[in-house]
Amino acid sequence: MKNKFMIVVSIISVLALSAGCSANNVSNNAIKPTEPIVDQSANDADQDIKPYGQLVDVKGKKMNVLDVGEGKETIVWTPGYGDIAPGLTYTKMLEELTPHYRVLVVEPFGYGLSDVTDDPRTIENITEEIHEAVQQIEGVDKYILMAHSISGVYAMKYVDSYSDELTGFIGLDTSTPGMYDGMTVTNEQPAPDDVPLIPEVSDEVNEQYRKIAKKINANKNLVDESARKNENFDKSKKYRFPADLPVAFFLAKESIEGQKTFPIEGNNDWVKMHTDLTKDSNYTKVYEIDGNHQLYLDKYKEITEQLHEFLANRPTES
Repeated sequence: MKNKFMIVVSIISVLALSAGCSANNVSNNAIKPTEPIVDQSANDADQDIKPYGQLVDVKGKKMNVLDVGEGKETIVWTPGYGDIAPGLTYTKMLEELTPHYRVLVVEPFGYGLSDVTDDPRTIENITEEIHEAVQQIEGVDKYILMAHSISGVYAMKYVDSYSDELTGFIGLDTSTPGMYDGMTVTNEQPAPDDVPLIPEVSDEVNEQYRKIAKKINANKNLVDESARKNENFDKSKKYRFPADLPVAFFLAKESIEGQKTFPIEGNNDWVKMHTDLTKDSNYTKVYEIDGNHQLYLDKYKEITEQLHEFLANRPTES
């Protein structure tokens, strides 16, 4: 019988925006406000929060989707748990991606500028809502799904439900269905003023980021999602990536080394835990990135270059 352990994970560590980093005035070409579908200011607790992206209708609520870039291929990017404002957090990597790809950054309910919903944060609801948001964006029929952290677990359900729409999957140090096997996972919420700033972005972006942090702090969607982590991880264990879906995993070396100290036997190999999900895959690659869990914050150039290589070498359909 496996021993039961309790892990307390701080959202601040989930975000991993290192506490010592500060903002500098780097121009932000990727994040440009677009015309919202509705008057977003009426939904913001802080009237000084500036809209970015567009609000789309999902199950009677509004979900924020940032739509940037004009490439031939589309990437749909879903965030890790507790990521305050994905449309802002991903600024630097979006600047690298958008000259080559169209990118949709989806802010789930309870995140960023999206509404808070009354629906429970089950893996079924989360994936269905993200899919419905994507369907509201004009001209997006086929796309690459890109996920960070816990969204990798939700992606297992997403791929199972909507594989006919996908042309690839990109995992950014994604969680895996069995990574917490035998453990109970809970989270602590840091005070908004203690949330570290986003590195290498303008003061204006970080000012907005802090305001959004206060707006969404400890909302019921984040609390419920945290409470359902074990349930959602367990549900995802039955899924595997299909053989014909190209899959790339970008894994942080800090995570690879950290997993070696995991107290449960069989959960020590971070690379194998990912490749086990693609045993039947015709095209899978693993890129080990010398960085931490939030590798898109400072390894964006390296990731983008390797992403180009991965996509360029996908097998052609016969």
